[in-house]
Amino acid sequence: MIAKIRKKYLYYAAVILILLSTSSLFLYKSQKNDIYINEKGMLASSKLKLADYKTFPYESNENYNIKKVIYNSFGKDIYGFISEPKGAKIIAGVVLLPGAGVDKKSELAFAKQIAMQGYAVITIDQRGVGETDGGVPTLEEDFNSYSNGNIAVQHLMILDALYAADILRTEKRVSNNNIIMMGESLGGRIAMISAALDKRVKGVIAIISAGFHFNNGNDKKSRFIKSIDPDGYMAKIAPRKIVMVHNRYDKNVPFDSALLTLEKAKEPKEFILFNDTKCNHGFCDSMFNDINSSLASMIR
Repeated sequence: MIAKIRKKYLYYAAVILILLSTSSLFLYKSQKNDIYINEKGMLASSKLKLADYKTFPYESNENYNIKKVIYNSFGKDIYGFISEPKGAKIIAGVVLLPGAGVDKKSELAFAKQIAMQGYAVITIDQRGVGETDGGVPTLEEDFNSYSNGNIAVQHLMILDALYAADILRTEKRVSNNNIIMMGESLGGRIAMISAALDKRVKGVIAIISAGFHFNNGNDKKSRFIKSIDPDGYMAKIAPRKIVMVHNRYDKNVPFDSALLTLEKAKEPKEFILFNDTKCNHGFCDSMFNDINSSLASMIR
């Protein structure tokens, strides 16, 4: 494994330095005890209660049905799509989390591909994207807000993903024991952390994603950074399978950074590397067959 942090990781270091230069972080539990940072700097959460959600027809053909879904998560309406193949049999579910700034419509073509293989797929507009309005603070702003006793937006996005999984569990055709977390880039980080927190999740697939590789102590200032770094959660995913899918030519996340994150996971785990020069960042069409095989391996 490659243990040396390359110059390409400087953007991680810059984020960390900004956070560490701010005021002290106070360890807290939210008023509802929904999510908090424990003494080791890891997120923990109580059992969440899913509020009612609404669905509306969106698109249908001979192969699949797509409905729009709206659910409330901590005072914010989260908008998404649920794509299901036509048929009557019980199917597995996939929570598909887009990368930063990517809306549910942009992710819908990928969701349809997965649905056509026999899965129910929910994909959402994350906070500040698409129909899920609201600003997304910088990490420094989020840290300061958290220090003042608020739930960090970075943490809320994890809760939003856990709620999305619960929505699939309530769908009549979906096997509630076969829900898989999958995400791209930022969505991959959220998927890894969410799978570690929710032991009911069957497995996780992270596409072009990696942790921050932050190991700088356990003081109060460090806990916030650790709480949003999937590196610290990887060992908690086992015995569920984790698959990391990467492109050697990705322009945003170095593949050896993804390897460093996967190194922290226990078996079963798999790293799938592509050499796709035509794909800049995120999901590439060349990845689909291997992703489909990985999904199938998790629900056997």
